[in-house]
Amino acid sequence: MAAPTSENESERLQRLRELVVLGAPGIRFYAGAPLVLSDGYRIGTLCVIDRQSRQLTPEQGRQLQALAQIAVQALEMRRTLIERSMSVCSASETELAESEARHRAILDAHSELISQAWPDGTLTYVNPAYAQHFKRSAPSILGTRLFDYVEPADREAVRDRIGWVLSTGERLASENRMSNCSGEDQWFAWTNTRQVGAQGQPLLHPVGRDISARKRAEEALRESEALRQRTGRLAGIGGWQMDLASQVVT
Repeated sequence: MAAPTSENESERLQRLRELVVLGAPGIRFYAGAPLVLSDGYRIGTLCVIDRQSRQLTPEQGRQLQALAQIAVQALEMRRTLIERSMSVCSASETELAESEARHRAILDAHSELISQAWPDGTLTYVNPAYAQHFKRSAPSILGTRLFDYVEPADREAVRDRIGWVLSTGERLASENRMSNCSGEDQWFAWTNTRQVGAQGQPLLHPVGRDISARKRAEEALRESEALRQRTGRLAGIGGWQMDLASQVVT
């Protein structure tokens, strides 16, 4: 940016004279020292005015010039501090964005179902595994409620557990059934924790693992045991076992 020309400076002084000399407040004395930055740009003038006519001494003129230099130094220091502050903020924002991107990449790579939701269950983040389980894309799930994906018979219990986590801040492990496109019951083990958002608002952070195979194995074992007991009663057959180490008979 170029420095003002002498013609522009003359016009400015003329307007100043018309405003404050010919009219109120009736200035009769004016002395000024230009404020020139280190890059040569003139940003204003340090002025001394009075209603009485007077003459500056050489020493007073030097003092006015020194005050102008001090003012310029203060302004340049302020500009430097602002530029440094903006640079630090920009670096911090870049580092935060990179950290969030790395964290998001880690979550996206997980095979577990990972999500984040508001206290009312509205989903604000789901990883690809979560979306894939319901045969949907992650963006299409955002804004829906996590309760919609829970087996209806388990929803009330899930609401109670979520409310407890959000109110206490304690971590809670739980299990419940989730619906899917095939209509089969799928069991998931969840670790539910409370997080705090950027504005201090509570957020729910569930991480789920498919335990359907384990649940089916447990159910098959229970059915096998029940069948064995029924068969034994019908056949009139009994049995016993003994722990050889302790000699305890059951």
